[in-house]
Amino acid sequence: MTLSDAHTRMYLDACTLCRPYDDQNLMRIRLETDAFYLMLQHVQNGRYTMIISPVHFREVADIEETRERAEVTALLHRYGTSPSSDLSSVRKQAEALHA
Repeated sequence: MTLSDAHTRMYLDACTLCRPYDDQNLMRIRLETDAFYLMLQHVQNGRYTMIISPVHFREVADIEETRERAEVTALLHRYGTSPSSDLSSVRKQAEALHA
């Protein structure tokens, strides 16, 4: 694999995923929303990989607004990727760090 073939992996927290639903009249919120959509576009184009975890679904389940909760959940299902790891190599690395 060449460097250009590598995907940038990123973990967006629930606050970031919900930013488009916040008050867009504040400049900081609008800029953060624009940044979110730019990152999402890269995910959709396959340049970035969005890593998700069970924590996402627990946090999103607590969103009171039904439409927001449904749309963020759909986004997680459509674009999210659960990380995979070789537990044997993770254990070896943890033991090496512990030593």
